[in-house]
Amino acid sequence: MAARNKPYDQFGPYILFKKLEADALGDSWRAGRIDGSQLGPTVALRRMTGGQREAMVANAHALEEILPRINGTSFARDQHAGVIDGVPFVVWEYAGGRSLRHIIDRARGSKDVQPNPLPLDQAIVIAEKVALSLATMADLRDGAGTRLSHGALIPQFIWISDDGEIRVAGQQFGSGLVASLGDPKLAADIGRYFSPEYRSTGQVQKNTDVYSMGAIVFLLVTGQEPPDAATASAFSAATRAARTMTGAPIPDDIRVILDKSFNLDPSMRFASAGDMKQAISGLANGGKYSATTFNLAFYLSTLLKKEMETEAADREKEAKVNVAPYVETPKITPVPAAASVSSSATSPGAGPVPFLIGEV
Repeated sequence: MAARNKPYDQFGPYILFKKLEADALGDSWRAGRIDGSQLGPTVALRRMTGGQREAMVANAHALEEILPRINGTSFARDQHAGVIDGVPFVVWEYAGGRSLRHIIDRARGSKDVQPNPLPLDQAIVIAEKVALSLATMADLRDGAGTRLSHGALIPQFIWISDDGEIRVAGQQFGSGLVASLGDPKLAADIGRYFSPEYRSTGQVQKNTDVYSMGAIVFLLVTGQEPPDAATASAFSAATRAARTMTGAPIPDDIRVILDKSFNLDPSMRFASAGDMKQAISGLANGGKYSATTFNLAFYLSTLLKKEMETEAADREKEAKVNVAPYVETPKITPVPAAASVSSSATSPGAGPVPFLIGEV
């Protein structure tokens, strides 16, 4: 509980202004970073308190040098990872908005709130930008020339701002997340976004992210959680029976994308994230689905109207917080010398990787 002279709780050099989400993986906050004796930028902060702690901590340490190098129009801005008081975390620039996880949950409605389905054309806009992010990662190479991947694509790491800008975070967190799927609660929350072969081996293949992208497309289009791959027959039946958020049949052109991505057989999927991105771009630019980020921003302003109004008032108060009581904070745990990496180059979350960033 926050002390009287500290109206908000604290996490290392971050002031925790507002909890945005909580799940088996951990929690997400709107937070203020303390820079010296002043309040610095507002950030989105995801703490990973769930899962296999040792694996998650090692993964976060390995990414401290990598994430700040990832820049582009489809990546979360100014990402940093680390460990504070034994808790791994990742932060990125906050400019309003919420995760895809939160948006879909709200779109479904609840006992006292009517559903507000995400329109199909806006689902395609989101899917195209996420696919671009995956394709961009796949164009990067580590020091050994091995193709990189996201490896941890879950709805919590897809961020959509108030103005409809779509950016992806959490790159290379896969080794910690996959190692944590022995936790039943965490597996129930995010396990269905990882391909069966990835879950069993922990090794990324060229089209591993394609399965995760297919699961995201399923979520966007149906508003339902993707079926679990535990039983092949049940998986197939669930995917074939799925309908859009409005209850209509899934259009054939979108069904083709799902069949070639959200597929238990790797040989039946798109060969790469780049190939899937091209297919989704074909939908987005074919004239049938014509939404823009402006349309998406308007949808979000309706869906999250009360939250946005409350946030505007809250952020005025947060900007005036007295930073002095928070200044003496624990430091982020430095990267141990041994963390300069040793794991396989194909393993997501492997250590410092020298590369230049360029958007595809």
